[in-house]
Amino acid sequence: MTQLKIKQLSDPVKTEFGWHLIQVLGRRDEDVSKERQRLTARQSLRERKSDEAYQEWLRQLRDKAYVDLRAEER
Repeated sequence: MTQLKIKQLSDPVKTEFGWHLIQVLGRRDEDVSKERQRLTARQSLRERKSDEAYQEWLRQLRDKAYVDLRAEER
Protein backbone atom coordinates (compact mmCIF):
# COMPACT_ATOMS: atom_id res chain seq x y z
CA MET A 1 0.00 0.00 0.00
CA THR A 2 2.81 2.42 0.79
CA GLN A 3 4.26 1.79 -2.70
CA LEU A 4 1.06 2.82 -4.52
CA LYS A 5 0.53 6.28 -5.96
CA ILE A 6 -2.67 8.21 -5.28
CA LYS A 7 -5.64 6.76 -7.27
CA GLN A 8 -3.53 3.72 -8.20
CA LEU A 9 -5.13 0.28 -7.82
CA SER A 10 -3.10 -2.66 -6.53
CA ASP A 11 -2.94 -6.15 -7.89
CA PRO A 12 -5.14 -8.64 -6.00
CA VAL A 13 -3.79 -9.34 -2.53
CA LYS A 14 -4.65 -12.51 -0.60
CA THR A 15 -4.98 -12.39 3.20
CA GLU A 16 -6.52 -14.67 5.78
CA PHE A 17 -9.80 -12.80 5.19
CA GLY A 18 -9.88 -13.32 1.41
CA TRP A 19 -8.78 -11.47 -1.73
CA HIS A 20 -8.52 -7.66 -1.73
CA LEU A 21 -7.85 -4.78 -4.08
CA ILE A 22 -6.26 -1.72 -2.53
CA GLN A 23 -6.67 1.79 -3.90
CA VAL A 24 -4.98 4.79 -2.33
CA LEU A 25 -7.39 7.71 -2.36
CA GLY A 26 -5.12 10.12 -0.53
CA ARG A 27 -2.37 10.45 2.03
CA ARG A 28 -2.24 12.32 5.31
CA ASP A 29 0.46 14.90 5.68
CA GLU A 30 0.18 15.32 9.43
CA ASP A 31 0.34 12.86 12.29
CA VAL A 32 -3.16 12.57 13.71
CA SER A 33 -2.22 9.96 16.28
CA LYS A 34 -1.95 12.53 19.10
CA GLU A 35 -5.38 13.93 18.25
CA ARG A 36 -6.80 10.39 18.12
CA GLN A 37 -5.21 9.63 21.51
CA ARG A 38 -6.76 12.78 22.96
CA LEU A 39 -10.21 11.87 21.63
CA THR A 40 -9.89 8.31 22.90
CA ALA A 41 -8.84 9.54 26.35
CA ARG A 42 -11.78 11.97 26.47
CA GLN A 43 -14.21 9.24 25.46
CA SER A 44 -12.77 6.88 28.09
CA LEU A 45 -13.10 9.53 30.81
CA ARG A 46 -16.64 10.33 29.70
CA GLU A 47 -17.61 6.64 29.81
CA ARG A 48 -16.05 6.21 33.26
CA LYS A 49 -17.84 9.26 34.67
CA SER A 50 -21.10 8.10 33.10
CA ASP A 51 -20.71 4.65 34.65
CA GLU A 52 -19.88 6.18 38.06
CA ALA A 53 -22.97 8.42 37.87
CA TYR A 54 -25.12 5.42 36.92
CA GLN A 55 -23.77 3.34 39.81
CA GLU A 56 -24.38 6.24 42.22
CA TRP A 57 -27.94 6.61 40.93
CA LEU A 58 -28.55 2.88 41.46
CA ARG A 59 -27.13 3.09 45.00
CA GLN A 60 -29.45 6.00 45.79
CA LEU A 61 -32.44 4.09 44.43
CA ARG A 62 -31.57 1.08 46.56
CA ASP A 63 -31.14 3.28 49.65
CA LYS A 64 -34.58 4.82 49.11
CA ALA A 65 -36.31 1.52 48.41
CA TYR A 66 -38.48 0.08 51.15
CA VAL A 67 -39.42 -3.56 50.96
CA ASP A 68 -41.75 -5.15 53.49
CA LEU A 69 -41.75 -8.92 53.25
CA ARG A 70 -44.51 -10.66 55.16
CA ALA A 71 -45.20 -14.34 55.32
CA GLU A 72 -48.66 -15.23 54.11
CA GLU A 73 -50.80 -17.02 56.61
CA ARG A 74 -52.94 -19.86 55.29
